[in-house]
This record gives sequence, structure tokens and C-alpha cells, in this order.
Amino acid sequence: MNLPVERIPIRCDDRVVASPDPDSDAVLLVSWNDAGSHLFELNPTGAFLWERLDGCRGIAALTEELCASFDVEPPIAAALIDEFLAALQEKELIAWTVAES
Repeated sequence: MNLPVERIPIRCDDRVVASPDPDSDAVLLVSWNDAGSHLFELNPTGAFLWERLDGCRGIAALTEELCASFDVEPPIAAALIDEFLAALQEKELIAWTVAES
């Protein structure tokens, strides 16, 4: 019997540097690739999620943590996380791994 494989998002720390914005609760990301360098600003929710993209948490765990910390309902949290991860993937700021059994 084949069990479903859980994909786990992980930061691409080899080409991204994160730094807290001293003037707000945001986090600034600087990334670089063959096309050059780019600056991104994450709001507090994005910063919260970015910190947790360590390759150890799947979407379900991220959803639970976001709900507990930001008082948001699970379907809304899951949609926000999906949108956030899609944007990060498009910018090549994350990769995916699979959960170890």
C-alpha cells in the first residue's frame, strides 16, 4: 500500500538572506540568482511563516501554528499559506522536500 507523501517547504538559505526591519515587525529578504538580486518585504504573517520554513513542518503544521498565533480559521490560514508558498516558489525562494517516514 502506498501512503501519500507529504511535501514540506524549505527556505533556500543558500540564496536568500533574511533580516528584521528595525522600523517595523516586517522581515526583509534579499535573494540573488543569475538574473541579479532582489529585495522583498514580508509582513508579520509572512515573517512568521518564513521563520518556520525549515524543512521540518508540512502544510498542516504550518496551518495549525498560524491559527494558534494569529487567531485565524483553518480554511483561511490554509489558503493564505498556499498563496504565500506559491509566491515564494515563483521567486525561487523555497524548495520542496518530502516527509521522512
